[in-house]
Amino acid sequence: NAKDLFEYKLDLLIRKKGKKDIGGIVDEMLPTIAKISSAVLQSDRIRKLAEKLGIHEESLRVEMGKIGSGGRPYRFEREAASADKPVTARNSEVHILGLSMMDRDRFFLAEKELGPAGYSDPLVRRVIDELRSLFTGSEGDSVNPGKLLARFSDDDDVRKVIIQAMANADITEDPDKVMKDCILCARKESRRARLKALTERLKKAQENDDMPLMVDTLKMIDSIHKEKVF
Repeated sequence: NAKDLFEYKLDLLIRKKGKKDIGGIVDEMLPTIAKISSAVLQSDRIRKLAEKLGIHEESLRVEMGKIGSGGRPYRFEREAASADKPVTARNSEVHILGLSMMDRDRFFLAEKELGPAGYSDPLVRRVIDELRSLFTGSEGDSVNPGKLLARFSDDDDVRKVIIQAMANADITEDPDKVMKDCILCARKESRRARLKALTERLKKAQENDDMPLMVDTLKMIDSIHKEKVF
């Protein structure tokens, strides 16, 4: 009997921003509606959003057409074509991304604990780099998802990661605790990945009877085992 993501997110935004902040709510809801591949369902969600906020449905449709940089019409067919393509980034990293978008302090906590190079997925790293630019500039306590999506208007894969990150963050009940848990998880996953890569390197060194490389690789493996991830 759980609400669908659209209804849950809309109710959450109304509670958080207040019904008077129509512009802020619309800015965050339209990218969610735009992700829907079915034109019929999109139309239904726009109608429901207009009714909930007490505004004209047509004005929302006009704004929907502007999604994307430079005021270019949103390319629904492009979004639909990539809708079935799964997000391949680690869930912990996507969750950290979503929570970082919502709060400047949480973003800088992740920066401190993981560092700019602490993300294994290149798409997540690109968005993190953009967030760093926004938060060290004139951006407020949180980032407008619509603005962030517009900066990647020509990259469907990055946009999909951002949308998934938004969805994860929106349904998080205790964001501070989840952020710490995800950072710990990301550290452990990174550690396992590095050990796996070094194990492969050691195997090849043994096959080639490369003693210097074997010694160097074993030292690196030992160093990782001594790291504290907690």
